Amino acid sequence: DSSLKLLVRSSFLVLIGVILSKVLTYIFRIIIARKFGPEVYGLFSLVTMILGMILAVSSLGLLDGILRFIPQYRGSKEKDKITYILNLTNKILFITGITSAVLLFFLSDFIAFNIFHNADLAILLRILSYFVPIAVLANPFLVVIRGYEFISSYSFIYNILQNIVRVLTLVILVLLGFNASSTVISFCLGFLAVLICSYIICRYKIPELFIKSKLSQKDKQIVRKSFFSYSFPLLFFGIISLLFYWTDSFFLGYFKGVESVGFYNATVPIAMFL
Repeated sequence: DSSLKLLVRSSFLVLIGVILSKVLTYIFRIIIARKFGPEVYGLFSLVTMILGMILAVSSLGLLDGILRFIPQYRGSKEKDKITYILNLTNKILFITGITSAVLLFFLSDFIAFNIFHNADLAILLRILSYFVPIAVLANPFLVVIRGYEFISSYSFIYNILQNIVRVLTLVILVLLGFNASSTVISFCLGFLAVLICSYIICRYKIPELFIKSKLSQKDKQIVRKSFFSYSFPLLFFGIISLLFYWTDSFFLGYFKGVESVGFYNATVPIAMFL
């Protein structure tokens, strides 16, 4: 009975969160489309596509590993192992996030001119590069919250908070006279909100995560082997899934230009909303 109540309550909270997330996401995208037109909306869609690929590669599948091993270690009351894999993941993601940001900054011209033939895209990609480390590091603590079954907190942060921050920031930047750069800045500030809020909740509700792990070197080696052997194959799953999801927008951008991407990505989400 307890498990069934948890399942029903969690499902209801997630449903409400997803509905609000969709509404807020549509408001965010409507503001971009109405204020800046199909070309900027197409540029924004390409930016989100590129960011999605960066996040998939930079995460190395480790987030799925955290989500898999937290319940296992909680069940066996091995909290030191949870602390260890979380600290290890944060260190790795910090390195991959910085590396990805540097690569994106220097490859922005190549991507913009040689692939999508649009100079404005280069500017947006350079702005995006400054936020890449934040976007990469925004998820580990959020995954921990989910792993500890704080579903209401998870749903609020992921589905509601980050989208509210994006909408409000976009409106403020537009009123202040910002150009197309406001779309990328407001979108990425949503990740910053996720990072800060999820960290605070973990610090408050799961304080044992921030106590130094007492595992021996042998135990750490065993944990690393299990963790990486599970996580790394999921890296390829994440990349392939994103390739399938964004192939249409990529080829429209390559062959037809960003305006076609804008019209297409304004239409498809309406159909996919069903």
